[in-house]
Amino acid sequence: FRLFKKLSGMTGTASTEAKELEEIYGLGVAVVPTNRLCRREELDDLVFASDEARWNALASEVQALNRTGRPVLVGTTSVDNSERLARKLDFCEVPYRLLNARPENVARETMIVAASGRKGAVTISTNMAGRGTDIIIGGDTALLAQIRLREELFSLLFPKHSDEWVMPADFYPSRLSDEAERLLCIGVQSAFSAWCGPDTSLAREQARMGSSNAAVLAVLEAEERLARACEARSVTSHDPGELA
Repeated sequence: FRLFKKLSGMTGTASTEAKELEEIYGLGVAVVPTNRLCRREELDDLVFASDEARWNALASEVQALNRTGRPVLVGTTSVDNSERLARKLDFCEVPYRLLNARPENVARETMIVAASGRKGAVTISTNMAGRGTDIIIGGDTALLAQIRLREELFSLLFPKHSDEWVMPADFYPSRLSDEAERLLCIGVQSAFSAWCGPDTSLAREQARMGSSNAAVLAVLEAEERLARACEARSVTSHDPGELA
């Protein structure tokens, strides 16, 4: 960055890092007001006597929202805290998707965050997961179709690693019809045949590797550091939603 005489940028989360930007780069942060007033209800902060009481209350709130079918996205600031909440939800028997910086979660984070708007979905995410991914209320059907295609295609391209791309059985809201399954198989086989002819570099690489053939989103700020970043986000929906 020191190669340039002037530095500037725009992001929805710069205000939370204003101190670091000032100390490291000598840059001030200005907050641009929204074109329209925020219609979302901003709930008061809750203060608890102990850390344990806070996580118990959060788990109870997620459980209550999940019973109504409302999608919930919970933000935490560390892997340990995300897994701590996950254990609480396990005890409450609330199904969820966990996204944090663990290597086994990285490959799927964008896909799962994109499906976080589906009815009844509960997603726990660290502030580093799923960056730049849109959350669409009801789920992103186009992305779900892409994921389903990739599952089938990758099982042919990289059979030894196919498990890494297979989503859980309950990830999709419904199963495909027999006709859709037939067309899916035809399309995947055609793509595989077109890409993996005997003279292609992909085929040679395979040989080297040993391969063969409902609702409104509720955003819960589990930790104060996430508060202003979450407040800067907006949800594309006719319902303004709420931020707790």
